[in-house]
Formats: sequence, structure tokens, C-alpha cells
Amino acid sequence: MARTTSTFLTSDEVAEMLRVDERTVQRMVKDGTIEAVRVGRQYRITPGALQRYLRAQGFIDMAAPEAAPAEIIAVVNQKGGVGKTTTVLNVAALFGAMGRRCLVVDLDPQANLTQSYGFNPEDLAGTVYDGMLALAKPTRQNRNAVIGARGIDEQAVADNLNILDAGGGVDLLASNIDLASADMDLAAVPYIREQLLAKLLRPLRSRYQYILVDCGPSLSLLTVNALVAARWVLVPTQAAYLSIRGIQALLNSIVGARELNPNLEILGLLLTMVDERVRLARTTVQNVKTRMEQMGIRVFDTVIKRGATFEEASSERKSLLQYEPGSPHTQAYQNLLAEMLEVMDGEQTEVAVPAFAGVAGSRA
Repeated sequence: MARTTSTFLTSDEVAEMLRVDERTVQRMVKDGTIEAVRVGRQYRITPGALQRYLRAQGFIDMAAPEAAPAEIIAVVNQKGGVGKTTTVLNVAALFGAMGRRCLVVDLDPQANLTQSYGFNPEDLAGTVYDGMLALAKPTRQNRNAVIGARGIDEQAVADNLNILDAGGGVDLLASNIDLASADMDLAAVPYIREQLLAKLLRPLRSRYQYILVDCGPSLSLLTVNALVAARWVLVPTQAAYLSIRGIQALLNSIVGARELNPNLEILGLLLTMVDERVRLARTTVQNVKTRMEQMGIRVFDTVIKRGATFEEASSERKSLLQYEPGSPHTQAYQNLLAEMLEVMDGEQTEVAVPAFAGVAGSRA
């Protein structure tokens, strides 16, 4: 299993990563070259301290503030079936309709987002996994090259990605089943295995205003990569006890990711699949809002209600905006996006659906 960013490393583990003698690491700790804490007779080093050392040595440069304006939003919940892919699909469609260039990244081995746009994952090359794996390979000149070190051409890797036109001003960086082996393939990669997605997206950010990352139902190395790459975390969740109970584990992962990405913030919690006809559901929604807000987590006023429209649109491989622009569900996602933009931009923004051929509310 991949090590999380919040786990301490021993001096011998760091020595193995750096391919030096353990005594060399201990000497660097004692002279302050690498930050560490003393636990009994042993030194403990956080991955963040190791990253800072490597950055100081010139091996890693994650700053690149000139690289791009795109806001990266990771849509995360380790529980499946809570509406992550549906949210990415529909928020992206609204961004595109507003004239804001949007890239969606399918970071789920099940590739549901890729299929939602009508692409067959098995026919695709140049996927997000291919890009991350390319960054993980050492150069021919230096077979022991550090990931992201000198000589790795991020732009060349990005240029070989298969960026698909998903329509409506939205592009797709697709996934397929190969991504299922990412945790195993990348876990042994030293130094910045948690930063591969950030490095992959960095050359792309200048092309877009927003990048949405659809994460799989786990807190895996892939999800940690999304958290390290993102500026914001959007958490769709059902208003149910078991769904909310798992939020604490996600919060722990976010805290760990902030060691490498201190700018990461929770954009908000989105309650999905709500049936307001049921009194218990209404009570649960209110209880969730109260509990989350006590923890300092924003809960969006917008809730996404249950409805057959989602299944119908999915079967047609369409967003709600394409399938039924005048529906209450489309309006709900408009309201959600307005709330998101208010948080990100600090000001209210109207999210208007453009005129489509035919009567508003009819199926496109």
C-alpha cells in the first residue's frame, strides 16, 4: 500500500530513497540539512521535510507560478456512488457554456467519466496514466534520476498526451483500466510519487481556466496526487450516516497533502441524492450542515436531489445541460457553480444557461 504524505520516514528509509549510507542521513539531520524530530533514539523525517531538502538541492521545482492561471479542483470522496463523476460532468458543461475553457481529468481506473463522454477507454492511448508513468521513468542519461529532476521534459510528456475534445468547450484527459496498477507501479518511485499529477498538469494549466479532477472511490496514491495538484477540494456526499462518517478519513488525507501543497483548501461539501420528501432526509441534511460547519467545513446551500433525469442523461451520454437544460437538476448545478465561483473568486457570479435550439426544458 502506498505511504501517505503524513507518515514519518525513518533515517534508513530515507537513506534507501537517496541511495546513501544511513550515517550520511544522520549526519545531514544533525547539521540541519534535513529537518527531523527525535523519537527515542531514532530520528523521524516527514515526506515534506524530504521534499524541502530535494527542492533546496534543485531536484524539484513545484512552484512555477508563471505556469498558469487554471484553478484545479479535485472532486474527492473515498465512498463510491456519491455523485463525483456526475458533478464533474455537469459543472464542466456549465463552465464550457460560460465560455470558460475547462479540462476534466479522469483519475478513476473505472473510467466512468471517460465513458460518459462516449469514449471507449480500451481504445485510448496517451491517457493520464501514460503521462504519469512517463514522468516516473528515469532518463537514458541517468538511470537513477530523481522523479522530476533535471532532464525530465514535462512539456514533452504533456505534448504526448491524448487530450480529447469532449465538446462544449470541455477537453478530457482520459483514463482506462491501466490506471488500476498505478499504486503498485508508482509506490516504489522515490521522492515525489505524490506529485506526478501536479507535474503532468503544470504545462497544461495555461490552456485552461479550470481543471476538474474526478477521483476514484478510495484514498489511494492517485487521490493523494489529486490533492497535491489541486487548489480546491470539492466533496460530494450523500446525506447519510455512513457517508458522513468517512469524511474524517478524507480530512486526514487533506491535512497530509497540505505538507506538500499548503495552499489546498476545501471548497465545500455538496449533499447529493437527497430526497426531501422524506422527513428523515430533511433532518439529516440539517444535522450534516450543523456538524460540518462546527468542524469549519463549508456546506453548500445547494443540494442535489434524486431524480430519473440523471439516469436518462447518462444513458444518452449527455450532461444535464445538453439533455434537459431547463430541468430543476440543471438549475441546481447552476446554483452550485454560482456558490463555487463566489468562494473561488470572492464575488457573486451569475451562471446563466445559454439559449439552445428548441424550447428550454426540452431534451436536446
